[in-house]
Amino acid sequence: MKYKRDRFLPDQYLRHVLPEGFWSKKILDRNLDPKMIFMRAIIRATTVTGRQLDETYAHAIDFYDNKIERLKDEGFRKYKSMALHDEKLLKNRIANLVIYEEMQHQKQEHKGQRYRWLPSSAKEPEPEHQLLYGKIFNYGEGDADGNMPAERYGCQCGIEWLD
Repeated sequence: MKYKRDRFLPDQYLRHVLPEGFWSKKILDRNLDPKMIFMRAIIRATTVTGRQLDETYAHAIDFYDNKIERLKDEGFRKYKSMALHDEKLLKNRIANLVIYEEMQHQKQEHKGQRYRWLPSSAKEPEPEHQLLYGKIFNYGEGDADGNMPAERYGCQCGIEWLD
């Protein structure tokens, strides 16, 4: 499947660039080290650099270290395994990094073009962004903070580039 370049839909893009079943496997091992297969898959499939991915893992691993310490202090016997069972945050950070980086490439490719704000694929879309659906903007314009679709952390709104 060739990815359409005049529209950027974050959920479709993730399905296109990451291997099937990618999100169903564990990313961290028991020592909080990222499994290399995931790093290689992300780097090969996207424009994300190894350095960016390392920074994302570093932030997430700090979170897990703190969570492990908190669970240990609270007296849980299996504190490490409890912390590692929830990889949702790390997976979200990876997905957001991949989406953000692709959006930056989209902006380079379509510099100066107008665009239409497309609906989010999120289960609970941002109310502020829902008000922007279908509206046309000049390049560089966007929400109240100046973000275009898919630029803000967690934003799953799409964008349609106009001629």
